[in-house]
Amino acid sequence: MNNFLKTFDYSLLSWAMLAFTLLAFFAVQVTGIVVFYLLPVAVILVALSVYNFKATYFMMLFFLPLSTEFFFSKSLATDLPTEPLIIGLMLVYLMYVLSKPYVVEKKFISHPLIVLLLIHWVWMFITAIFADDSFVAFKFLLAKSWYYIVFIFLTALIIKNESTARKAFWFIFIPLLFTAVQTLFRHYQLDFAFSEINTPVVPFFRNHVSYGTMLTLFIPFIFYARSWYNKGSFLRILLNASILIFFIGIYFSYTRACLLALLLAAIYYFIIKLKATVPALIAGLLIVGGIVYHFANDNRFMLFSPDFEQTVYHGNWEEHISATYQFQDASSMERIYRWIAGINMFQEKPLMGYGPNNFYPTYKRHTVSAFETYISDNEERSTIHNYYLLMLVEQGLVGFFLFLIITLYSLYLGQRIYSKAQSDRHKNMAIALTLSILMMYVSLQLSDLVETDKLGSLYFMSLALMVRLDLSVKSENEKKLKESTA
Repeated sequence: MNNFLKTFDYSLLSWAMLAFTLLAFFAVQVTGIVVFYLLPVAVILVALSVYNFKATYFMMLFFLPLSTEFFFSKSLATDLPTEPLIIGLMLVYLMYVLSKPYVVEKKFISHPLIVLLLIHWVWMFITAIFADDSFVAFKFLLAKSWYYIVFIFLTALIIKNESTARKAFWFIFIPLLFTAVQTLFRHYQLDFAFSEINTPVVPFFRNHVSYGTMLTLFIPFIFYARSWYNKGSFLRILLNASILIFFIGIYFSYTRACLLALLLAAIYYFIIKLKATVPALIAGLLIVGGIVYHFANDNRFMLFSPDFEQTVYHGNWEEHISATYQFQDASSMERIYRWIAGINMFQEKPLMGYGPNNFYPTYKRHTVSAFETYISDNEERSTIHNYYLLMLVEQGLVGFFLFLIITLYSLYLGQRIYSKAQSDRHKNMAIALTLSILMMYVSLQLSDLVETDKLGSLYFMSLALMVRLDLSVKSENEKKLKESTA
């Protein structure tokens, strides 16, 4: 990369800026899409990324909570400015690795968690080849690739110690705190109405689920960051206050999965402390398996088919919760409607599935009309609202079990790091990463959140930092062992 910079002709940048400015002008005139005016800005960012990609990486982190979804058409959208930054960083990272192959650490790339993720990517590639719509599948695979490269491999390259981890934390925390405060203020002006919750989260979040989940996933890191500063210091007080703000924001996001995730994370904290992760995971699998078997056996799920006239969207939070338990909430029953379709699709193609991103185009012919609701038209073009079922439908049994193994191993790894770490800072970081990952997995029971810039980023970064932490703890323990035997 240094040799590249020495030979780079910066006069080319001026000509490129002129060419892209003219191209942007004509593109806007022809298409009417004003976002093309950002092309010259993209050139500047590419040049900055080539010169100092770390600065661009932290800029991308800063914009994660602030990004907004821009629709080119009903079926084509992007997140601005984050997605162009992610793609640019992917390209720069690949150039950097080609010029300096040794920066890819063998210990990192050969770690079992990274190997599992790469095997899963290979399986996605195979299923994309045989997908019902391969074009859609490979578009998904391409997007997945730049998430892997930037949020796993580039993250591991840049965040190697606590100093850069602190920097990354503040670059995400400050804009995320801003979005929480402004959302609460705007929601307050609407009397915190449940029916209006999606209004104040725009334009930074697509809906209240994305907003509430990002606050939820980040809370463990705020608790961890408190340990960096002395009691009574300004930053410690700020972090303490932000925890309260985040909890209030989560509650008024009216997102059931987030409340459940926080409850389970509080319980899991003590499970980690007691070093009881393995029996807890076994118990969890048995409970979930038992529930699935109970409802699937003899088609018992049909006993809960909703009354079309009574299953509606409730504009009151208390009514919404009550309707959930009574199977009269439209959003909950719509999930079941799609889950049943997903099971039917899996039975048709159990091994390889329909291919990545192929659920939406094909699921309606597999639905059961008894579970239809007022929102079954699915104007948002959303998917099955359960990531594990989505794996089963789109990537078959192999994809499902690979993701399940990744889930279980990442939680086990967090416990192992905590048990073997000898310093409090490593133990605290292991807990923060594990709880954030756990809450992501809980949220995935009711949503499909991995392929989003705000939430997928935190998830993949957490996995990368988990591996980085595991390697650091092993290295530290080996060093101490050598010193003790010397």
